[in-house]
Amino acid sequence: MRRGNAWLLLALCCGATGVSAGPSVQGAAAPGTTPPVSDVVRYDLNRVDDNNAVLQAFQSRVRDALVTQRTRAVVLHLGDSHVEAGLFGAAVRSTMGTRIGSAGRGLILPTYRKRLVNRRGRAYYVRRSLAKPQATSSAEFQVTLRDEEPSGFSRLVFFHERGPRFLDFVVLDDSGRTIGTVKSAGTGHDGPGTTVVPLAESARSVRVRTRRHRPAQKYAQAYAVSLEGEGGGLLYHSYGIVGATAETFVESPVLSQLLSGLQPDLVVVTLGTNDARRVPLDEGRLRTGFTDLVGAIRLGAPQAGIVLTSPPGSMRRMTRRGPFVADPGVDVVRRIQLDLAASLRLAAWDLFAIMGGPGSIATWKDRQLASADLVHFTKEGYALQGSLFADALLAGLVPYADR
Repeated sequence: MRRGNAWLLLALCCGATGVSAGPSVQGAAAPGTTPPVSDVVRYDLNRVDDNNAVLQAFQSRVRDALVTQRTRAVVLHLGDSHVEAGLFGAAVRSTMGTRIGSAGRGLILPTYRKRLVNRRGRAYYVRRSLAKPQATSSAEFQVTLRDEEPSGFSRLVFFHERGPRFLDFVVLDDSGRTIGTVKSAGTGHDGPGTTVVPLAESARSVRVRTRRHRPAQKYAQAYAVSLEGEGGGLLYHSYGIVGATAETFVESPVLSQLLSGLQPDLVVVTLGTNDARRVPLDEGRLRTGFTDLVGAIRLGAPQAGIVLTSPPGSMRRMTRRGPFVADPGVDVVRRIQLDLAASLRLAAWDLFAIMGGPGSIATWKDRQLASADLVHFTKEGYALQGSLFADALLAGLVPYADR
């Protein structure tokens, strides 16, 4: 990449996560995993409550994938910073992919990094999300799978903005040869769109550059790129937005494109942490936000089952210098989510209870599984959560997964 140009960097969380490759619901730790202890995880509560048979279609796809090795079981995980980090999804992908096969890496999310110069003439970089269009004349990013990824990708699915102001993208192989094009301008459409770029052969690394044909093209806007293989198995997509609430996704211009472009069999929703910290917490607004989000998901992907996950326990100071206490808002959000799961015919995974309930994040922090802010988690903490969720999804499929 040439110095001085704006460029895009895709931060990937690929490959091994150090978690068990098989179910650990019974509390048996595999080598290299965090030993299961009762004061950290309630393994007896680790299940997806599915009184409405929401998982039925997804489980059928998993069984077909195991039998035919051609069927894909597609999951789209929407969430806040807990999902945006990618560590939870990497653990699910590793755990389930080992058992039922992997159909690809899934979504990767771009960030924007621009070289600037301060008043003293020293160079520094500004890095931010590409949630909004970024003005640039040229941009470039690299897509490279880590060594731990079992296979390469044979196609890329771009979710990007279209219109006369937006730059096109070209896909290059390692030798610099153009192997695909993504048109943003001159398509006859404005707004978010989806472009599939098939590759002549499987790859583990490509470069993507912007291309300008007209002076009006000034903005780079790629919401996400999905890396997909040709075979069957699990395709687990994570799409997280820092600070997100249900309203964030309802208002997002790209949600309908993700749903139609990915065609998920299962949509997992991990939200509520940011709502819980609002003072005062508006329960009516919270119910409306989640109800509207469920409606938007069902409109965009009517074939998909939906799982709500309760927010993990967190702690905060109620006064500026007061002690950390269990966040009372989490209890409220969790209760509303479980009520909505029943009334809207959704499945639910109660991470709050599985972690140990109010104040349990302090214990997780003592075990180096949670961060010092008592809201987020360490790499090992997210890996443990992802492994637990994968185990819960596989619980009804053990006779098939062990074949």
